[in-house]
Amino acid sequence: GCVMAQTVTTPYAADWIPPQTLTGAELCRWMRRFRTTIRDLAQRMGMTQRRIRECRRAGLGNPHAVRDWLEAITGHDPGPRPEVASVQRWELPLTCRCGRRLLLGDGVWRVYRHIWCSIDCFLIDRPELFRQSR
Repeated sequence: GCVMAQTVTTPYAADWIPPQTLTGAELCRWMRRFRTTIRDLAQRMGMTQRRIRECRRAGLGNPHAVRDWLEAITGHDPGPRPEVASVQRWELPLTCRCGRRLLLGDGVWRVYRHIWCSIDCFLIDRPELFRQSR
């Protein structure tokens, strides 16, 4: 049979990376933006409404929890977190965006094919996308 292509729109930019933490105020803004009620979110996440309210007051400090909450609020997968990796032979020669040459076996931060020599370079390059936990 004929298969029709479906366009999927997401609320995230193509290269957006979810933050490591969300304050209570940020969580409330996300919920307001996507018109997600406490009751709806509790049902989607399998939590009590009391727990949702506690998180809205205190915020979220776990990157995996942030990712799960954003997916429950928006209905879309927020994408990957940067991972620690090491430079492989097939990737050479490589240079970080800061200009540092990366050698075989050097530790790097990676998201898909984008590579940074350190978390500091990543934060400088993409400060609006990724915040350090306090």
